[in-house]
Amino acid sequence: MDLLHQFLGSRYLKLSKNEKCLFDAYIFVQIYHELYEKYKMHCKKYWALIKDCCAKEDIMQENEFLEFIIKDIVSTEEYTLEGIANTLRMPIDVIYDLAAGINTDPSSVLWRKIIKLHSSVKRELYQELINKILSS
Repeated sequence: MDLLHQFLGSRYLKLSKNEKCLFDAYIFVQIYHELYEKYKMHCKKYWALIKDCCAKEDIMQENEFLEFIIKDIVSTEEYTLEGIANTLRMPIDVIYDLAAGINTDPSSVLWRKIIKLHSSVKRELYQELINKILSS
């Protein structure tokens, strides 16, 4: 969100605290949607191979989405699973369960922390997403 706040500059600063929270939540949902669409494209070949039903495909993809985000963070080699846990101040077991696909329903607070960390290692991707959101 820091990228977006910098982009908006003084316009963002003029918002009330409640307006900032609502705005941030809205943008979070928009970024989630755009990231999820990119993830779906990444998995499209896999799903075409197994030719499963569409409803099950969407459920599986959504359950595996955060797992993909964590693995994407690790793939940058800036963080290990332990590094992610330390940075987010979470037990390693929680991060491991997410990365292994054991926990497919984390809290919104944990989601936010992971997306914020992902945005710090994939700044160009998020800048592209923000530009896409703002131009639509």
